[in-house]
Amino acid sequence: MKILFVFTGGTIGSAYNGDIISLNAKMPYALIDEYSKKYPIDFDFDVISPYSVLSENNTGLEISSLINTIARANGFDGIVIAHGTDTLQYTAAALGYFFGNSCNPICLISSNYPLSDTRANGLYNLHSAISLIKLKSEKGVFAAYKNSDDNKTVLHRASRLLSHDAFSDSLRSARGAYYGFFDESGDFVKNTDFTEKPDTISAPVMKEFSAMAERILLISSHVGMTYPSLDGIEYVLVDSYHSGTVDTASEQARRFYFSARERGISVFLAGAYGGAQYQSTKEFDSLSIIPIPNIAPIALYVKLWLYSQNGIVDKELLLSSRGGDVIDFFS
Repeated sequence: MKILFVFTGGTIGSAYNGDIISLNAKMPYALIDEYSKKYPIDFDFDVISPYSVLSENNTGLEISSLINTIARANGFDGIVIAHGTDTLQYTAAALGYFFGNSCNPICLISSNYPLSDTRANGLYNLHSAISLIKLKSEKGVFAAYKNSDDNKTVLHRASRLLSHDAFSDSLRSARGAYYGFFDESGDFVKNTDFTEKPDTISAPVMKEFSAMAERILLISSHVGMTYPSLDGIEYVLVDSYHSGTVDTASEQARRFYFSARERGISVFLAGAYGGAQYQSTKEFDSLSIIPIPNIAPIALYVKLWLYSQNGIVDKELLLSSRGGDVIDFFS
């Protein structure tokens, strides 16, 4: 068996420099060395680092570089990508859309603290990623992560990750729909409630990924919000409140949505629950707001970004399955 380790920086590729956490070129090899002290390295491997950044500084250029790097990697039974925690969800979703559900396992890992810190979960995450590849039964793109309040390391489908909760480094899947986990004995337990649809659309056509999603306006719903300019925008993605609602009553909101419609700008709604209907949601049609209720908000943003580079994106494309992103809310 042969594994490719891809190091991109982040906390897992950093060390303490006094009170500051900063990137350290020696850390990739330190991670593998620490792994070898606890587990046998009974496989061949290569190590590459296409770039090294703290993930909060990622742009589309880093994601593009990583996708191209993995696309050129042949002859590996699996790939482990060490990545920062802050933007892991964005990179994971992009990889899920490009490589789909049928590729040899690609597993992203990160660490909540530098490896020298006794609280760090990086080694647990690495061990689970390697164990996943050793199974030789699972396909597609994953993220392996052990939350501080859990004894098991959970495998998530890459396109289902949610934003971190405030004041927490925990990683969770939308609606708790994780793929499986490795228990304390190291055995893999697949989540019997996990379901996913086969890929129904092809990967986005690869070209140089734009550094910024300049034509997409992502806004988060909040009380008393100010609505930004729509100049140069082709798509609006609104992250809703937890009930799948947004303000549809205020003069400011209605002016914003009517202006988008007049300009031919598509407005999609992320985080829509798809359950109860409210008076506010009945206004969606008149305001040309298009709910996309079954995809994790970050994945939906990345999907819109990737596919809009290849042409027009509509509701039908966003609702189509790719990389396990579509969740059956009522399964």
